[in-house]
Amino acid sequence: MVLDYMVRAFFEWKYTQYPKQSILTLSEMFLILIAIIIVFEFKLLDPLLS
Repeated sequence: MVLDYMVRAFFEWKYTQYPKQSILTLSEMFLILIAIIIVFEFKLLDPLLS
């Protein structure tokens, strides 16, 4: 997932008409990673799996 977002951001930065879109792509990646870390750190899925 991280590699996908990094490659997408690179190509948006280098080869598109709107290079600042890459900032939004990287921000989206970090938000998703933070959400995943929070879910695992606080064990939010444990009640559903038990």
